[in-house]
Amino acid sequence: MTMGSSSADKVRFFFDLFRCRTDVYAVRWENRRDGRSGWMPAIKGYWRKGMNRADAPYLPLTPEVVDSHLRGDAHIGLYPLGDDDACWWVAADFDKEAAMLDALAYMKAARSHGVPAALEVSQSGRGAHVWIFFAHAISASVARSVATSLLGEAFRLRGSMQLSSYDRLFPSQDVHTGRWVGNLIAAPMNGKRRQHGTTVFLDPANLEPYEDQWAYLSSIARLSTKDVTALARQLPDPQVGHTVRRLQPPTSSRIIPRPAAIVRATFTSRLTLTANDLGPAMISAVKHAASIRNPEFDARQRARRSTWDTPRFLYSYDETADGDLVLPRGLHPLLTELVESADSTLHVDDKRILGQPHEFTCSTPLALLP
Repeated sequence: MTMGSSSADKVRFFFDLFRCRTDVYAVRWENRRDGRSGWMPAIKGYWRKGMNRADAPYLPLTPEVVDSHLRGDAHIGLYPLGDDDACWWVAADFDKEAAMLDALAYMKAARSHGVPAALEVSQSGRGAHVWIFFAHAISASVARSVATSLLGEAFRLRGSMQLSSYDRLFPSQDVHTGRWVGNLIAAPMNGKRRQHGTTVFLDPANLEPYEDQWAYLSSIARLSTKDVTALARQLPDPQVGHTVRRLQPPTSSRIIPRPAAIVRATFTSRLTLTANDLGPAMISAVKHAASIRNPEFDARQRARRSTWDTPRFLYSYDETADGDLVLPRGLHPLLTELVESADSTLHVDDKRILGQPHEFTCSTPLALLP
């Protein structure tokens, strides 16, 4: 497949690579008067209040729709999660100012484990999507588990990532709710946006778009079921809370920046750690140690309910403008153990105010109840 291939061949290839639900797709809408925009399922006629999946006249995803998207006459979104709780790809979405740096760390983590991944610049030009493709339909829970583990590795490479990255995977759920069609992701290779250099795939070496997008996409290997199953067994799940006991260096880098010999901390109402003393792997470990699994996320997933907008982890740390970490004082013992596991020493500047002792007496008469 190359840029010189016929339109029909390109549409067939796109359909095959980005396999998803074909009974429904999403369309992007924009309000030019107030600047609002968003996505909605493509339906026949108009959306009515109270309409649900059973009675919504969804329009199917057809070759004609894909052709319109590739030409730029429409911009469509794809629903990856099938009714059988399986998917043909998993995509990680990165946004905000450091999106591309986070995406590159994820790409590096994938590459270190032999996982082919494709980097796309999103429609805004500020975000990034990283796609991993499968040769067969894979259980969404297994696919998301592999992607989650790779995110954990990316955190150890780039400690300044946010834990919210764990909640930006597509498919967004392990299992289907049975009521709706799951979450959508904007389809790449939109004809109109390609003219502005977005929704295209980038060479991670220089962040320039591949000259022949079709030749690049056709060269991407797709993981077999055996490969994905093996990865799911080999890759460790991210550890959070008090299960984080030791510094776990990334396996993706030969040069591992370790913490300084002395890690400085200021002890007031909370603990403030100097980020420059930590290194990315330790920053990641501390962030995960200051987090716990969200019981609401687990409960919703067990009940096969949507986990959209429900974070996987709850975290109790803050970051200053300089990137220093602010932690609850109760993490002092665990933090000491973590730092010592890296052969460093935690030096705490205790600035707590001790105050003055006072004695109080109770002058309220106490009556005995009958």
